[in-house]
Amino acid sequence: MQRGQWDDAITRIQAILQMQPVNARLHGYLGICYYKKNKFEDAASEFRKAVTLEPKFWEAGVKLAQSLDRLMQYR
Repeated sequence: MQRGQWDDAITRIQAILQMQPVNARLHGYLGICYYKKNKFEDAASEFRKAVTLEPKFWEAGVKLAQSLDRLMQYR
């Protein structure tokens, strides 16, 4: 992620998520990767999972709101 290699980061995070599917931080990182690639539907889905798993994960909540804004989903 630090090098901006989003596709590689997505592949690696997804592999780790196979072993740790309830890791909220990993879902948040995956959401960031999708967000950077302008895949806002996928990003919102991952941020939603992160917030569901860890309700106090406010950073994921902010990114979820930003993703929904990009999708013009204001409900």
